Amino acid sequence: KDSALIKVQVKSSGCKTKYGNYQVALKSCGGTKGKTYKTVKETNVDEVFILLENLEMYIIPIKEIHNKSTLTICDKYNKYRVY
Repeated sequence: KDSALIKVQVKSSGCKTKYGNYQVALKSCGGTKGKTYKTVKETNVDEVFILLENLEMYIIPIKEIHNKSTLTICDKYNKYRVY
């Protein structure tokens, strides 16, 4: 982007809250015990690209993400929606 390397983490979700907003997991789990081994905030990324089940896409700068485990996609993230 503009001759700069931007590190991006890709996340997807089809999970909705009881209020109908999509919720995206920001942590990575693995192994036989499903242990959390990192969250997006603990990685060296610049942006998070999110693809939702309804095919909406968002590119959110990491500095705009303050949660560690989940992110609920609501109206405040509309400015980051990609068409």
